[in-house]
Amino acid sequence: MQHCAAHAREGSSDGAFTYGRGKAKGVLAAFYSIVEKTRDIVFDRRKAPSSIVLTTLLAQSYEGHALCSDALITALDRITAELEARGMRL
Repeated sequence: MQHCAAHAREGSSDGAFTYGRGKAKGVLAAFYSIVEKTRDIVFDRRKAPSSIVLTTLLAQSYEGHALCSDALITALDRITAELEARGMRL
């Protein structure tokens, strides 16, 4: 199974992965980094969701997933369901 980022490589003996400058990140941190980078690419800076909004939404939907793909799917499903329950259409 492949973990969060394409640039991830096994780092420490505890199973953590290292990214970029050698900093170890857990699944949640790597997951957030992927979402934040996607936000920066997709949205104009003035219209992009703030980091605190993203952090809150992602943290509320995180269930201790071992893989970023699972965390991402769960987060998107939960956020979509919440918006639809409030009458918002995507």
